[in-house]
Amino acid sequence: MKKAIFTFILSVFAIGVVSAHAIWLETNPKGSVGSTHEVRLFFAEPNETEKPVATANWYSDLNEAQIVLTSPSGKKQVLTKKQAEFYYSTEFKIEENGIYTLSVNHLVKKVYKRMRIRYQTVAFVSTLDEGKDIVIGDKKYFQIGINTASQVGTQTYKAFFKKKPFKNEKIAFDFSVDNTMTLETNAKGEVTITPNSPKKYIVNLARKTDNKGKHHGTKHLWDYEWLTYYCGQ
Repeated sequence: MKKAIFTFILSVFAIGVVSAHAIWLETNPKGSVGSTHEVRLFFAEPNETEKPVATANWYSDLNEAQIVLTSPSGKKQVLTKKQAEFYYSTEFKIEENGIYTLSVNHLVKKVYKRMRIRYQTVAFVSTLDEGKDIVIGDKKYFQIGINTASQVGTQTYKAFFKKKPFKNEKIAFDFSVDNTMTLETNAKGEVTITPNSPKKYIVNLARKTDNKGKHHGTKHLWDYEWLTYYCGQ
């Protein structure tokens, strides 16, 4: 039977400091047609977003991670990144009315402690006044359902893994180094959070499974998949 470890807290003990770091996207979720929108990609511990790792020190080949933009009409585009000291930035022009989604899905080249690590992170930009329910991510791995209304206050998320509800599993919400909430999804993969702090936070979906094989010539025993979503922009 496959073993799985869920939540950021457990992953710290299970896989150590390097994989306790994750990537995440930051952008303003509100936009307007005709404007140019900036997006930033960071790498750090999710509970210490104010201390990002310098891009010169990013793990393995994370500097090569691609940011994919999907327009309201379904057009996909890999955005060109620019390297800054503590993040990569990119921008795009909003040409359509509706919801743009952004996604990163990166299988790390280097095996870490017998684990093959896949990082995912997602974001959205909406030109609409009303909120819409959307699902973003990769159908082959993690997806997260979000309502595009105000990102302040009580929020309900829907978690999916390989298109199926990530049901009865733990999800970690990181606010700061000393403030993490861990909640369990219901049978539909839903979880509702009322933040105990008005500050931004990161949603973590994580899964570790047995999988023996070789990755770029190095043996691995497990696959570790981790999706983040940054809320509170």
